[in-house]
Amino acid sequence: MNISVNSIFRCARLVLFETYNPAYPVSMSGTGFVVRFQERHFIVSARHVTTAFEQRQIRVQYRPDSSIFIPLKQAYFIEGEDTEDTDQYDLIVLSVDESMLQTSEFGDYPPYELLSIDGHTIFNPTLRFAIRGYPSHLREIKYEDKAVASHSLLIEGIYEGISRQTEVHKLQIKSANEVESFDGMSGAPVFQVSDEDDIHSNVAFAGMLLRGTPESGLVYFLEHKKIIAVLWSIVNGDVTPA
Repeated sequence: MNISVNSIFRCARLVLFETYNPAYPVSMSGTGFVVRFQERHFIVSARHVTTAFEQRQIRVQYRPDSSIFIPLKQAYFIEGEDTEDTDQYDLIVLSVDESMLQTSEFGDYPPYELLSIDGHTIFNPTLRFAIRGYPSHLREIKYEDKAVASHSLLIEGIYEGISRQTEVHKLQIKSANEVESFDGMSGAPVFQVSDEDDIHSNVAFAGMLLRGTPESGLVYFLEHKKIIAVLWSIVNGDVTPA
């Protein structure tokens, strides 16, 4: 897909939780991203981002500057029997209630148009990889104004190959020593980028960030094929909501 990198990352969102406490109405966790797949909308994030709260508390904004939340319908998890290699199951997909969705509210932050062909991208170590998420140290809840103030962080890396974990790959992050923390970045979208000119790039969906540390300079991401396979299972009715 030929598009600017800044445009492609407008699908990224904070993952919020309604607390039902008037004094502290929302809490913040990791990052997620909005996709449109087979004419349906979904929120994708890392499962561990949501485990401290109940599913009914999850909230995702239409836009980072919006006080209106996307209407969520059902949550889907991956279950597996491997208790040691668990990264491959660290995924949550939230379906959107299409009957309640107001697509105009996305404004300049539309969902990423995810295609089945996105799962065929071959990772190239000569290209750069880009991740945008909402780290914890760049976010704040303004309780008096009942507003969320947050800033995203764009990090770039070089492909280091598949990890020891099933369906998980690793990136060496550029200038990792300049990043305070990756905390809150889990669930962020990962893209492979080939620059065409100063404005546009050939951007391909690579997967979803799971974890990483500035100290190691490495981050790990769940591959695109896994995410697309789960979305197909949901669309085809082959999985039961959590």
